[in-house]
Amino acid sequence: MMHSVQRAHKHSGEEERRKMCACQIKCRMEGLLHYINPAHAISLLSALNEERLKGQLCDVLLIVGDQKFRAH
Repeated sequence: MMHSVQRAHKHSGEEERRKMCACQIKCRMEGLLHYINPAHAISLLSALNEERLKGQLCDVLLIVGDQKFRAH
């Protein structure tokens, strides 16, 4: 009986620690500014594609048959 009581107490302590961690994260997040820019992904991918077309940032060359594909 004593063994099961100790286990329940230990489990309760772990659960309490998890709740505290979640609370600390929430408190830290409350002071942050959340900014969403829907055009960011398109802009970023466009810029990366331009770099790829120029051959910049490409450190791998895939050769399939007679075609060559620069990649990273």
